[in-house]
Amino acid sequence: MNFAPPASVIIVSHGRPDGLARVLAALRFQTYHNFEIVVVADHDPALKNVKFIHFGDANISTARNLGISHAVGDVIVFCDDDAIPEPRWLERLIAPFENPDVGVAGGYVRGRNGISFQWRALATDMNGNDHTLDRADDTSVSIHTYDKRFAKVQGTNCAFRTSALIDLGGFDENFAFYLDETELTLRMGRAGWNTAVVPLAEVQHGYAASGTRGANRAPKSLFQIGFSKTYFLRQYGDLATLQAFRDEQGQRLSAFVSGTKITSAQRDALLQSLDQGMAQGAQVIDPKCNLSLQKQRKFKPAFSDVEPQGVAIVGSLLRWNKMVKRAERMAAHGIPTTVFCFTHTTLFHRRYFDARGFWVQTGGVYGRSDRTDPIFHPYTTGSRAKREQVLLSDQRDFSKILDSSRG
Repeated sequence: MNFAPPASVIIVSHGRPDGLARVLAALRFQTYHNFEIVVVADHDPALKNVKFIHFGDANISTARNLGISHAVGDVIVFCDDDAIPEPRWLERLIAPFENPDVGVAGGYVRGRNGISFQWRALATDMNGNDHTLDRADDTSVSIHTYDKRFAKVQGTNCAFRTSALIDLGGFDENFAFYLDETELTLRMGRAGWNTAVVPLAEVQHGYAASGTRGANRAPKSLFQIGFSKTYFLRQYGDLATLQAFRDEQGQRLSAFVSGTKITSAQRDALLQSLDQGMAQGAQVIDPKCNLSLQKQRKFKPAFSDVEPQGVAIVGSLLRWNKMVKRAERMAAHGIPTTVFCFTHTTLFHRRYFDARGFWVQTGGVYGRSDRTDPIFHPYTTGSRAKREQVLLSDQRDFSKILDSSRG
């Protein structure tokens, strides 16, 4: 790849040291090598190849601006501490910036099971509402100009041209949570920058518990959502649409009640927090784009000894310990490794990154790994592994197959 500008990957982490450790471990296996890692968090990962900035407040925009102020890359990339990027993520996400008109890029995001998509291509209107973004297919890169509906990027998988970020003052720190990257993308578009949608630049997003949501994904507070939505509408949209937004949130909370994830009393308290946020958001007028660069900044390359050729280890659950030991040895040498561990069942499949440094796919030999699969298919362990490797071939290279089903 000829186009390889220095890039800075910024990860904001708050109260999730285990998640941060996982994503940092996964970044070791990027096929793109010219990048540094900047961590802005309330806990130090204590890694020599990471720039660490301590920050304890629950304001993601302020934290991101702090990360940008220490970053040196020509492209600023964001990922979350509950997300795992695929090995070719950076390589693909950065490639569109070779086009001098591109200022923003975003990829696709898979959900907790590592298979189903959480987000694909979306557009946002001036009221902050999402719509399907028309594209030719779900593999090729598409470039979108700014309009009344503009291409949306997700904060867990997006990149911005550094010079443009600096010119615009970075993120508006009034957006402590929700609509933060959407508002920045809007301002980038108004400044004349295009947005690239890069489907094959994938991350898996776990939606881990946080200060705003529980492990069951039910919200703990809607204050920041109410604040950000109202403030966004005051800046760009129609405040008359706010009631429809409140009604949608009420319906969402009722669904959580029906699913026994929250009680009726909790729903009422959450709606009250939404109203409080909306009331406060209506009072804020001035943006807070407070980005300022540190005087002394130096590029700190993250990794230099990564082996791009990947390995697949195939076997049954009975061989799990043996496969893990093999995978750990591979990871220690910088070799991206995927363990396919199957049971002779029809269990649905799941993909994830193990904190010990390798990817795992589990499930039944005969079970689904895609929603279009039949409930039962008569695979053997070997044929099932080959089929899954083909499905993953856009993301991972399998130059060597180690069969652990025998011996």
